[in-house]
Amino acid sequence: MSAVYKYLSQYAESETHFLDGFPCGFLQCLAIPMYRETNESFSYFQKFVSQHEKTLLIVIINRPVTDNETQWGEALLNIKEPLIWQSANKTLMLYSINNSSSAVLVVDRCVIGKAIPVKQGVGLARKIINDIACKLIEQKKIDSPWIYNTDADALLPDNYFAITNKPIKKTAAYLFPYRHINHVDNSNESNSSFHSKIVDATQLYELSLCYYVAGLNWAGSPYAYHTIGSILCLHYQHYAQVRGFPKRSAAEDFYLLNKLKKTGIIITLEEPFVELISRKSNRAPFGTGPAVEEIMALDSFSEMSFYHPGQFSYLKAFIQLLTILAQDDDFEKAIRQLDDCISITLIKKAVLHFQLENALQHCYNQGKTSEVRVNHLMIWFDGFKTLKFLHFIRDNGYPVITYKEWTQLVEKFSFIKNLQIIDLEVKDIIQTL
Repeated sequence: MSAVYKYLSQYAESETHFLDGFPCGFLQCLAIPMYRETNESFSYFQKFVSQHEKTLLIVIINRPVTDNETQWGEALLNIKEPLIWQSANKTLMLYSINNSSSAVLVVDRCVIGKAIPVKQGVGLARKIINDIACKLIEQKKIDSPWIYNTDADALLPDNYFAITNKPIKKTAAYLFPYRHINHVDNSNESNSSFHSKIVDATQLYELSLCYYVAGLNWAGSPYAYHTIGSILCLHYQHYAQVRGFPKRSAAEDFYLLNKLKKTGIIITLEEPFVELISRKSNRAPFGTGPAVEEIMALDSFSEMSFYHPGQFSYLKAFIQLLTILAQDDDFEKAIRQLDDCISITLIKKAVLHFQLENALQHCYNQGKTSEVRVNHLMIWFDGFKTLKFLHFIRDNGYPVITYKEWTQLVEKFSFIKNLQIIDLEVKDIIQTL
């Protein structure tokens, strides 16, 4: 039994059971969740896919059970294009787009379809449409094995679908580079001023994300990549292997990529860029939208919290320790090889806290070579455990600092100073805060 067959038969969402009679002939697909979005946004994506031959746009119009407002959803569902196909339960509808060879499959989890449980949120919404894509690919109704994912606040490049033309073997996911942009009607001066503040806050948050990934990369972590749902392109077999998106109201992208990294390669592309529209949002309990709101609520943007750069020094030391121990399990000998500037006491405290001894015993039982053992340890010390490690160091001597304090420390940490982690435009904005 293949991983895809097992997933679709045992773990896929119920919408995959209502695809009988769905037409074939699509080359590729794009999956987007929409909650309280506008007709303008929906129309943009319909136009975009209509400009690409035989492309299937899969949109789930969804709301949480706590939100009884459906008028916006009814407006999105009022599609004037010809209806090509409809599921037996009337919640999946396929429409042609602009007389093109492309089409849009609309999944209704807002008006007729059941609303989304609050705790399952955007994770379930993404899982439903990616499960549908996975099933259609398995049935050979979509040719490409790749499921492109983005969000309603994204603007996509013309060559968006070209990245998978020459895939690298064992790639589980591609990640597009991204940048937040100002996309607003500046004719209203007061609105323009307010939105300008949103843009500044969003770009400051983007800086913090880039800084985090830069720190992971410098420390040698294999999990040094951005985890944003707007920039994902997933291989359907790897997607099925990890049982799809986790049903979470936030961070579903982080946890999915954390699992995918253990099944294959995750490639961060250098181009083309996905542009994300800067905006406030409370659609999820945390993430970009809520973070922007928190930054805007500060008396000064310079008070925004940043990880202390020293935390990444300890992460680097811990990863070095794992590598050394995979070759020789003499702990005291390995500790002596770490950088003198690191507190051995704190490292030992972390070793006990994360029960490294148990992980070492397992990797030596499973791995006959140091290479295999290193791989086992890097799977154990995954992206989630890495985040918890940084929080442990934060809580034991390196508390978060303000952006203003961070800028004063940058000169002492070459891994930040020498990395081009933000655009000049962002630097100019930050300097004015």
